[in-house]
Amino acid sequence: MRRSVWGGALALLLVGFSAMSARAQPVAQRVTAADTALLFGGSDAEGGIGDWYLSNGVVEAIIDDVGIQSDLVGIVPAGQEPPLQSAISPTGGTLIDIGLVGRDDDQIPQLFIVGGLSTSNFVLYDTIGVQAPGVIRATGTLLIPPVSVRPNPCVALTTDFTIAGTDPFLTLTTTATNGCAEAAPFGGFLDAIIWTQHGVVPFSGGGRGFDHAVLDFDNLAGAVETPAFMAGPGIVNPGDGVFDPATGTSSGEVSYGLLGVELSLDQDGDGPNPPVVNPVNGFLGVSSTLVTALGPIPPTGAVEPGGTLTYTRRVYVGGSNDVRSVADPMLSVLAVRAGFTTGTLAGNVDAADTADVAASIIITRVGHCTGNPTATCGANADCGAGGPCADPVPTPGFTPGQAISHVRTD
Repeated sequence: MRRSVWGGALALLLVGFSAMSARAQPVAQRVTAADTALLFGGSDAEGGIGDWYLSNGVVEAIIDDVGIQSDLVGIVPAGQEPPLQSAISPTGGTLIDIGLVGRDDDQIPQLFIVGGLSTSNFVLYDTIGVQAPGVIRATGTLLIPPVSVRPNPCVALTTDFTIAGTDPFLTLTTTATNGCAEAAPFGGFLDAIIWTQHGVVPFSGGGRGFDHAVLDFDNLAGAVETPAFMAGPGIVNPGDGVFDPATGTSSGEVSYGLLGVELSLDQDGDGPNPPVVNPVNGFLGVSSTLVTALGPIPPTGAVEPGGTLTYTRRVYVGGSNDVRSVADPMLSVLAVRAGFTTGTLAGNVDAADTADVAASIIITRVGHCTGNPTATCGANADCGAGGPCADPVPTPGFTPGQAISHVRTD
């Protein structure tokens, strides 16, 4: 009898572990009429049948479909059918929904990539599909006048949208390959996020905070910023009522974060010379209540024929309408990569009904030795001659070498 009980318990445990393992597997697939349950809500949810779904059980995202508007086939001249399009980007292959699984918390209108601070350097995706478990790849071309132009752009471009493990972020990896006969003056990559007025107000960590310059497309230089990261805290919550009458669902709280990872330049492509790889510890671009467009500082000079430029970054998702929910994990990465110690990233909170209020993100690097900042510690004894231990781990859930952050107004 005892053996039977233990056997049953073991079977239940195995079933449980099997279910957990199945949930942990990354999902990447196209949404069809048979699995619309994959679609999720929020105040700005747009995904539908034909779009592409990604999830790791923690974060879920929708990439809009790529192709032509098939309902116009036979109505407009062949070859002139307009591409599928969401919001601003001229084609699909863009991030239109992202949130935490089961929260119905999408509050981002659209994120798409452009080739620098220019309204002419758009990406034109023409194919999309599942590349591997947890990976959706969009492929197309990049316009870089006067070298890569319509109707036959010669700079090829791919973007991989990747989700893995239990990461609270989506990783985007974009590679542009110069297939032109001459060197191409790449202006770098920028991720453009459309916020719209009266929507999410972006925060520039280490830059202007919430206090952004007025965006003038005739004078973009006046709005240029150089933040370490970007955060976009949500503005609605379940208490605001139903957002989807068909399902009766409200919108959950959320916050978004954009963090650079690395930029790789390989001037000879498949040739023998190794690429030049640099970490992206900050951004260059513009940000406002209308749109954010941020990316790494572009490489100097042009990309030679056959050369490639690859940019990797992350879109973080937090569970509450505040900067901290995404700043904490991003600062944990930057603290190690850039050698942060205790300090602040300051900016202003720009309010319509009051004067600007100074605000700071207080960064605490937990567990590092004063004489050896790369060594982690929990007490002075851990450092020996390299001590004392500064900022020993004070908070459950954080490990040595991480950083915690707090937003305050002064």
